[in-house]
Amino acid sequence: MGRVGIGSERMIKVIHSCDDNPYYLDFWPSVSKVWKEYIGFEPVLIHVGDSSNHIDTRYGQVINMPVNKHLPIHTQAQLARLWYPAQEPDTLWITSDIDMFPMSHQYWNDVVRGWWPSEKPDWTNLNSDGDYFPICYHLALGENFDKVLGIGGDSFYDYVTKNMSEVDENYIHIPENWNGPELSKWNVDEMFSSKKIVDFRNSGGVVHQPKRPPNRRLDRLYWQYNPEMVRGGYYIDCHSIRPYSKYRDEIDKVLGYLS
Repeated sequence: MGRVGIGSERMIKVIHSCDDNPYYLDFWPSVSKVWKEYIGFEPVLIHVGDSSNHIDTRYGQVINMPVNKHLPIHTQAQLARLWYPAQEPDTLWITSDIDMFPMSHQYWNDVVRGWWPSEKPDWTNLNSDGDYFPICYHLALGENFDKVLGIGGDSFYDYVTKNMSEVDENYIHIPENWNGPELSKWNVDEMFSSKKIVDFRNSGGVVHQPKRPPNRRLDRLYWQYNPEMVRGGYYIDCHSIRPYSKYRDEIDKVLGYLS
């Protein structure tokens, strides 16, 4: 699993990122297991921290990025998902959030098969129909992360600095059930990458924005679902209630319906 080939084989990897905050990191064992065992893709976690030795690697690869003390750690974690794929140019990458569970085996495998026409796009986003491109989900080869997002050999920390300097907005984010300080410069990754993708499209690049089937996300803002519809693959994904430590039983119950 983890490979799709029509005439050739490519590795398919789903990239997540996190620092040591358990609010997000606690999702990794479960989300990596679902991507690996249920969907069949290879999950990767970019961990921004001093050491990654304590992180579960049973279902996915964990790559350590040491913390730069001069840059916001949450911004480093967010942007790692955009920088790292360029380091593996021949891999087909999907970007995702660590608290976002895939729920439909058929949908995700159809998406990848649909990406593989003879005239494949340079870039695909599965959740955009305009000029803003959410991190869930980009789909592209690593070489196109480099080309479209203008990485151009930048070191990771230089790339973070460039992103922050080019985004004027300072959106403050305080997640639900959050015990830490407010998070400044939130969504720098999406704002910067959206601008780059629009510029690329306007210059003639092929950007595919397939229409997402409506009402097929199980969302924490409306935590109601039909177990039979989970079993049947109706829901494409699940933007989970959080933190995992508080809602473990509820989250594990939903995941238990996947088959």
